[in-house]
Amino acid sequence: MESASGDRSTGPANPTSDLNATIQMTPSQVHTAVQAGTLLKDRYRIVRELSSGGFGRVFLAHDQQLHDRPVVVKIQLDRAIDDPWFEKKFHEELRALALIDHPGVVGALDSARTPDGRPFLVMQYVEGQPLRSVMTPEGMPLDRAANIVRQIGQALGAAHSKNIWHRDLKPENIMLQMLPGGDEHVRLIDFGLATIAGLAGKQQFTQTRVAGSVGYMAPEQFSGQPSAATDIYAFGVIAYEIVTGRKPFVAEDVIQLSSLQRSGVKLKPSALRPGISSQAERLILHSLNYNPNDRPASASAVGEALSQALLNPQSSHSLPMASLPPRRFPWVWLAAGVGVVVLAAGGAWIYSSRGAPPSASGAQAPASVPPAASAKPGAEASDAAIELAFWNSIGSSNDPRLLREYLAKYPKGQFAELARVKLDEQAAARPAEAHKTAVPAPAPKSSLPPLRPMMKPEEYAGPLRGDLRWSGSLEAGGSLTIQAGKPATGDLGGDLPRVPVTVDALTGGVAVIEPPSVANQWDRLVIRNTSAAPVAGIQIRWRIAK
Repeated sequence: MESASGDRSTGPANPTSDLNATIQMTPSQVHTAVQAGTLLKDRYRIVRELSSGGFGRVFLAHDQQLHDRPVVVKIQLDRAIDDPWFEKKFHEELRALALIDHPGVVGALDSARTPDGRPFLVMQYVEGQPLRSVMTPEGMPLDRAANIVRQIGQALGAAHSKNIWHRDLKPENIMLQMLPGGDEHVRLIDFGLATIAGLAGKQQFTQTRVAGSVGYMAPEQFSGQPSAATDIYAFGVIAYEIVTGRKPFVAEDVIQLSSLQRSGVKLKPSALRPGISSQAERLILHSLNYNPNDRPASASAVGEALSQALLNPQSSHSLPMASLPPRRFPWVWLAAGVGVVVLAAGGAWIYSSRGAPPSASGAQAPASVPPAASAKPGAEASDAAIELAFWNSIGSSNDPRLLREYLAKYPKGQFAELARVKLDEQAAARPAEAHKTAVPAPAPKSSLPPLRPMMKPEEYAGPLRGDLRWSGSLEAGGSLTIQAGKPATGDLGGDLPRVPVTVDALTGGVAVIEPPSVANQWDRLVIRNTSAAPVAGIQIRWRIAK
């Protein structure tokens, strides 16, 4: 899934201050004709919407000519009228996926237009989970990280061999599939921002509209000059993040990010993950060089060498550079104050990106679409058949958000009672409800990770302030512990920087009873609900202490 800036020019505009902004389309920009039950091209029966962003709406559908095989249908939003660039990128995504023939890249299956003339793209449906959902604050096991980076490098190398630059490589656009036998397989998705360097005489370097997801954008990408080196930079950010649990640069806006990128990585991976080899660290930092000419020339070579270095801490495996010639293209350096137009990141179209949050082990059950959810080809699907297909697409999940989505759409549906029973069971199982039992149950052992070591203030290169956003259920008088970037219950967004900070509760009726301190390594926070009613969300603001 992609999103886009509202600016129509290819030149600079005002810098954005929100690195996590997602562009939302107004209702007037979205056609409503396509919905559950719609049949496209007399073949693809729409089951339900998966996501929506600045480029298009993404749906789960069934291919009725292939025994109701689940597919993904991506329909362009009606923006070509204002800006032909959007339709151009839509068609370039199709071309890019058609050119790349590699098991590590999601495949394009078909394309056509809706009855009202909008192009749509049919792609493989990937049963799996995004890389983001299995990443942890302490970093992934090195053997698993090694397998993942090797496969990312291979898939990215296949795209680069066709002169295709992804331009939006990030954990949300890397899917993990569990194959029969237990092997983990990597798939790159979402080539909606891809640049095909061979189009219109483009060579190794191309000038284009600024696009990407800020935390993973290379310096030259902010001036609209992507290349293969741009993807290798994003690959380096991802490698740093899955090994250490954090990004190499944490900035509040693109101006600060540019300054941090120019200064280079201050906190080396080995400082956060002492177990990695010096060779693995050199490979990651090599990929993060500010100048694209100084980065490795081959994504596949980087992936292979880094995989070996992660598997063997004593490895002296050197980086092979023969796959691509050394880079010698001109590059316009980005001034610290330059304005940019940033295309904000959108959500992936795979079910798991909207599915259940990671379990304690960091894994998610893959979504399934049983063949029972079917309708006869060429026939108008009944409401009951569409509802059945909708339920089959979420029925194996215990994610309350999807169950509530089903109930909102089908409050009197044939599975409504079952959905309510599942929701009631989940509510009864929450630790916050334990106080209602007649005999107090013994307190469960804490599943929180151990405190991480504090950082030296001079080592910290991140933002000066930030937020923690917790969602869950905290009963009246109950306490919540957040430690090592993990909450005792519920879901948490954000993390503490592990240097001297002050914290404030922004949610009414909530008090901080144990703030971060030197005694708890600046890595622990305890909050209490002092109100007379449960709370479902808490926001905490932290600032670097002066």
